[in-house]
Amino acid sequence: MEIQQKQIENGIPKLIDTHSHVNFSDFDRDREEIINRTLGENIWMINVGTNLRSSQRAVEIAGKNPSGIFASVGLHPTDIRHEGFEIFSGSEDLEKDFDAESYGQLARSEKVAAVGEIGLDYYYKPKNLADLPRYKAKQKEVFEKQLDFAEDQNLPVIIHCRDAHDEMIAILEQTIVSGSSLEGVIHCFNGTLSQAKKYLALGFFIGINGIIFKMNMDETVKNIPLDKMILETDCPFLVPPMAPSKRNEPCFVHLTAEKIAEIKGIDFDTVAETTTKNAKKLFKLKN
Repeated sequence: MEIQQKQIENGIPKLIDTHSHVNFSDFDRDREEIINRTLGENIWMINVGTNLRSSQRAVEIAGKNPSGIFASVGLHPTDIRHEGFEIFSGSEDLEKDFDAESYGQLARSEKVAAVGEIGLDYYYKPKNLADLPRYKAKQKEVFEKQLDFAEDQNLPVIIHCRDAHDEMIAILEQTIVSGSSLEGVIHCFNGTLSQAKKYLALGFFIGINGIIFKMNMDETVKNIPLDKMILETDCPFLVPPMAPSKRNEPCFVHLTAEKIAEIKGIDFDTVAETTTKNAKKLFKLKN
């Protein structure tokens, strides 16, 4: 790992991809190559779990790489198995509930920087809409358990939210009002400017990734303060259209930084330095 060690000598990465999935099977054939290329460009990454198996893989990868790679552990809303009906059939990785003991064992690793990705996803729905209220209630129950878990672990949260921003905001408002000191990021933000402002008022960061190449979010990006913004790729998903590959990679995070700089009318270095500082602060990242 000579490349890794050389690039981390000063402990200051150029960029941080705060949401990657190099732990996914999409990278099984060339994972080490991707890691070396990313770290060789002085870019750090947080590999994010979506269930127990992918969380375990994220921790394993972080443990094998002494610097520049971190992990997040959590149960994604679409990785929940629902009794009596299925959203996605045939996946052995779906979990009936959040197992705090198993995830707690993973969270003991000093390389675990967050709990996530967790949250609400109402994009996918049961075939029988009569099951929808129960489907939403189960997601909310699992999400709230993981908010409590994150607070117990003294870790920030990485929140996934799709087609559920108003309900998410209500849950987080109640959590904060109840005295929680939770911090975190709204991953892959694709809501309105008004919703972004509500998240900001609650103290959350906004995660910006390749979604800004697929949706017109210029006005929202302009109005989110740079000191409340962090960068993501969500690789292997959300590939920027100018990327040299059909599969997204952590090192492509610079394309999102360049787009943010263009939208805000500022230079790339300012975006890189500020978002890197934000990520290191939120996730308490060190060599």
